[in-house]
Amino acid sequence: MYNGYETVHTLGHIHKIPNSINAPLVKNFYEYLKEIGTSENYQNQNLKQLIGFAKSLGTEKTFYDIKNKDEIVLFLNTKIKDNDVDPDKKWITTWNDYLWRIKYFFRWLQTEPEYMCCPNPTQPDLNFTIISNILIYY
Repeated sequence: MYNGYETVHTLGHIHKIPNSINAPLVKNFYEYLKEIGTSENYQNQNLKQLIGFAKSLGTEKTFYDIKNKDEIVLFLNTKIKDNDVDPDKKWITTWNDYLWRIKYFFRWLQTEPEYMCCPNPTQPDLNFTIISNILIYY
């Protein structure tokens, strides 16, 4: 049975996201998921994958800096396992699960007016064409 403590524990990992722009976006996405009434398990799983992706971007790259699908695929490919370790290729399910959760986040980011433009005015707006291409191709 799912325990709400897990989500609280996962929320504690948001501060480990090394980029100061990405961390609050993940937190706000979590608030959105709560607001629309998703289950705590669903919220927790989305948080886990998104925190992992945000960590992989490092300190310099924000979600707004993602310019092509290869930047997302690079992260997703870290989930691929050798046939010796995973002969049934269950990693494919993990890869696809991470992909649709990341896509969901970018769709949310794209449609939220307060997040459409990067909070740093010296950086470009979220590139809707590139993000749309990421969402379409996978």
